[in-house]
Amino acid sequence: MSRHNCIDTMSDAGLSSSLPLSWQSWLSDGKNLLVLELTRAVARLRVWNQRVRSRRQLAEMDERLLRDIGLSAEQALREAGKPFWMD
Repeated sequence: MSRHNCIDTMSDAGLSSSLPLSWQSWLSDGKNLLVLELTRAVARLRVWNQRVRSRRQLAEMDERLLRDIGLSAEQALREAGKPFWMD
């Protein structure tokens, strides 16, 4: 008996050809949905990572730099203190 991991199972052409057409469509739709959700998750992680880096840099800025970008120290601290998942 051969063993397959999830990737082998999902990409195995023999599996699709042995299933009824409705199941082939269902598997294809599921694969497409999985890829879409993973793509969205990766994009969200990238946004969160960028927020963490930006807020860390903002917290490290001195008064002169904050004035240059038009923020007060209080505004910068408030923004820097936000959790990564908040806009």
